[in-house]
Amino acid sequence: MAEVFKAKSFGVEGFEKVLVIKRILPKLAEHPKFVDMFVHEAKLAVRLSHANIVQVFDLGRVDHPTGEPTSYFIAMEYVPGLDLASVLARCRKLKREVPLGMAIFVAAEVAKALDHAHRRRDEQARPLGIVHRDISPQNVLAVGGRGQGDDRHRQGHRLGSSTSHAIRRRAEAASSRT
Repeated sequence: MAEVFKAKSFGVEGFEKVLVIKRILPKLAEHPKFVDMFVHEAKLAVRLSHANIVQVFDLGRVDHPTGEPTSYFIAMEYVPGLDLASVLARCRKLKREVPLGMAIFVAAEVAKALDHAHRRRDEQARPLGIVHRDISPQNVLAVGGRGQGDDRHRQGHRLGSSTSHAIRRRAEAASSRT
């Protein structure tokens, strides 16, 4: 469907921002229906503003003078950390269960993000009708503890087409209370 790259945006006076670029695979960029779906995804995602949802900054395209298909991309927030699939694989490798409190915390935070997306309305108060069709451990991003990201990152999970998140310290604290 798409490939994802870590990138850096440069601005005036040495301004820099690390972000993620999600680009349609070149073979799929040849199909207008797929491009339309990608553009529609970006237009919906940019309307979402929630602590547990990856922020979308821009939708762009590159027209190649060589005759290659136009490349469409979404620029979005970079969230440092591992995806939940990697965390679960690590737990399996170490033969450790995910603490119940952590599992509940992750599920609750993902549910909050999905609820926000599902209830989102346009400027005329009409429902946007967003249904995330790709919730998987690869799309839940686990954010590290202290010093990695802003306060919003340390508060929970973030969902995105490439991405969402659990915070180990809060999850472990929740786990120790159960």
